[in-house]
Amino acid sequence: MSRSADLRPTLHDGFLDGFLSRGAEIRVFARTDKKVPVTLILSGVKRFSVNGFAEGNIILDCAILSSDDISEDILVLLNHGEDRERYLAPLRAIVSDQSHQVLMITPSYGATLVALHEQLAVVEGTIMD
Repeated sequence: MSRSADLRPTLHDGFLDGFLSRGAEIRVFARTDKKVPVTLILSGVKRFSVNGFAEGNIILDCAILSSDDISEDILVLLNHGEDRERYLAPLRAIVSDQSHQVLMITPSYGATLVALHEQLAVVEGTIMD
């Protein structure tokens, strides 16, 4: 799988601590494997889904996926499990115009997070405001 950005060196074996949703902006709070806090600030969010959030939430992989890497399974996750074509077609159109990317956090334990967004900034520390 190709990646337009790769966050694994910082977040592999780290922790997904939580998130804050404010309209089209989502802040994802995580810690590296060395317990350094980071905030992923997603702007222009069209879809956001977190499944299996629990205590711990150990990160196996964190990647930014471009349109070529976004499979049907990822579209279904973005669509909260709905797999009917009439609901997936609008997402497929957004992805194919290459104006959005997908952040995907795959767990070793705990939560799977997937977000369809326009921009991503990674900032050290827990940035709530």
